[in-house]
Amino acid sequence: MAQAAERGAGFSHFFSAGNSADIDVADLVSYLADARECRAIALILEGISDAGRLLEAGERAWRGGKPVVVYKIAIGAAGAAAARSHTGSIAGLQAANRALFERCGFVMVDDLEALFEFAQFFARAEAPQAAGVAVVSGSGGAGVMAADMAERYGVPLPQPLPHTLAALQKLVPEFGAARNPCDPTGQVLNNPDSFKDCCAALLEDDQYGALVIPLGVALAGAGAERVAQIRELAARYRKPLAVVWLSEWLQGPGAADYEDELHATLFRSMDRCFAAIAAWQARARRKMGGVRARRAAPDAAARVQGLLQASRDALTERESKQVLAAYGIPVLEDRAASSADEAARVAREIGFPVALKIDSPRILHKTEAGGVRLGVADEVALRRAFGEIIAAARQHAPAAELRGVLVQPMAPRGIEVIVGARVDPLVGPIVVVGLGGVLVELLGDAVTALAPLSSDAAHELIARLSGRKLLEGYRGAPAANLDALADAVVRVSELIADCATQVAEVDLNPLVCRPDGVLALDALVLKQPD
Repeated sequence: MAQAAERGAGFSHFFSAGNSADIDVADLVSYLADARECRAIALILEGISDAGRLLEAGERAWRGGKPVVVYKIAIGAAGAAAARSHTGSIAGLQAANRALFERCGFVMVDDLEALFEFAQFFARAEAPQAAGVAVVSGSGGAGVMAADMAERYGVPLPQPLPHTLAALQKLVPEFGAARNPCDPTGQVLNNPDSFKDCCAALLEDDQYGALVIPLGVALAGAGAERVAQIRELAARYRKPLAVVWLSEWLQGPGAADYEDELHATLFRSMDRCFAAIAAWQARARRKMGGVRARRAAPDAAARVQGLLQASRDALTERESKQVLAAYGIPVLEDRAASSADEAARVAREIGFPVALKIDSPRILHKTEAGGVRLGVADEVALRRAFGEIIAAARQHAPAAELRGVLVQPMAPRGIEVIVGARVDPLVGPIVVVGLGGVLVELLGDAVTALAPLSSDAAHELIARLSGRKLLEGYRGAPAANLDALADAVVRVSELIADCATQVAEVDLNPLVCRPDGVLALDALVLKQPD
């Protein structure tokens, strides 16, 4: 890393704390947060000895406006195989680390190459003046690549305003592209000023906060002139310029000049360029975020103490739902029945069809034990289902206490989501949201954050799901109530934060999301070991 100075990187400090006995990474981040000559911090982190102190250091850097870019190595985790809940299996070590870094305000990257480029970009980029990004390239293909990466990372590429479009149309040949991305074509080699003028027109447009310039060809004659133009543009408009070096002549003419340029950042990958811009924009949005307001009742934690103290290490579904209800989370009604006759009576009162589930404090995953029957249509089917559930449960766990079944009305259809929480031994209470319900581990679409969360943070967490379009209404399906989902996420985060000394994990799985709200169909609360 230190040898990046050989190609123009400017380091104010360089520390190696691999075998630290007293001063550690948190101390160094705190020190650099106050160092005026340091504009961004690049951090390679192997282990975390004290998450609380690192969080304090991150908050200090955040208050000082000092970006911290972190690359976490040693990310393997073997604990997921032993997890007792869905949340435990999907919110592993790396997810907990990511949640900690996000709460610290750190920008997390996944490789060493990105660490250096991100740190340089953040050191040079001021706060965004606008959300839009413009692209100018003499290659149509490079412009398409930029558009692809912008879409991948959610970076907006708005089209020019009318006055900007008129200016571009005067500069760009008919066979070029007077739009965003802008392709002034190869004629910029014969008329270099046309490149600078296209860039200037887009930089003067108030809807653009940054300019991306992909360079596909390294040419000895044109390189120096292009560097001078970019230096002039960066100084004039005070907006970040990102130069993407696409040529395989890695140290071709101009490369070293762009490395040395203080007002522009050189990226060696279009992907990393737009990932950095997306992180820069996300950091700015977070700075504008509001103050967290509590959603659950102030006495919610006190109301569940009796239930938590009386229960075993795992609460039953019914007990777990009582805990969730105390925090204002909507849950599906259920009634316990210890016999087939009692189950039949309850079903008649609720109304067929119904769902039956095994009621046992020792059977945590009822589906795997054959302990669930859905859509039971009448009393004959109910008595048969009751017998099958009890027999399957006895075969699955011969020594388990079987209390009977839970009888529930059939729930309305919707998008199935998991909302869970656990207390990570290193970073503390975290909350997880994933798509798929019981299929969440198979789909692998889950995101994690430190608890408790604000409503804005919960909405941002949901927006990070890869399959969020399902929640927004896909192919004519009605959109889910995202405000209700975010509210449930906030309340679960408050539950785990309030009860972290008593509760180890919480699962709402599935939580059905519909246009009219959300409803927890199943729930599991695991207590901390004594």
